[in-house]
Amino acid sequence: MAIALNAAVQCTDGPGGRISHIIVNPIAMRVTHLGIEEQGITGTEVIVPIETVAESHGKQVRLKISRSELTHMPTLVETAFLKPGDSTTDVVADATLLWPYRALMGLGSEDDQILPHEHAVHRGSHVEAKDGRVGQVSEFLVDPRGGITHIVLRKGHLWNKADVTIPVRHIKRIVDGVVYLKLNIRQVDALPAVQQRGK
Repeated sequence: MAIALNAAVQCTDGPGGRISHIIVNPIAMRVTHLGIEEQGITGTEVIVPIETVAESHGKQVRLKISRSELTHMPTLVETAFLKPGDSTTDVVADATLLWPYRALMGLGSEDDQILPHEHAVHRGSHVEAKDGRVGQVSEFLVDPRGGITHIVLRKGHLWNKADVTIPVRHIKRIVDGVVYLKLNIRQVDALPAVQQRGK
């Protein structure tokens, strides 16, 4: 099963949004959740367990849940707004600082809801070889239980892009959304390119 970043999400009753993050347990080398940016003006990002995926074909992920159920999933980022008179801010609290204006002024703190031992890989997350950066994560190939079997690396620039499939045995670690390989740049370049499935 291929799960691509930015893939369209289809719920049981219609479009649900796009994959914004793939959340992995780097110790088990397993995809545990997907971050989905819902459709609409707000574009709220929610987290869904990998078990909610019915099937995935790279550009599209079909879920076993409805759009309503998707909306009620936990948010990827939780924002805590400061209260008027909060001692953590030097700004005088008055009516102009109340919601929704507070969010526009940045008077809040945001915490992602990812477990401490997990890491979120997003569109544009870097892949590092032993001797330098080699490209960005395009998608993960996973088995039916969510175990990562390969990553698809997008390398190159603008008109000269290529996708390369890298077996999980060549991944050294995943830290802070960056995938580190056991290979050097020359070894990555020697891997066969595969046909691009997404942009």
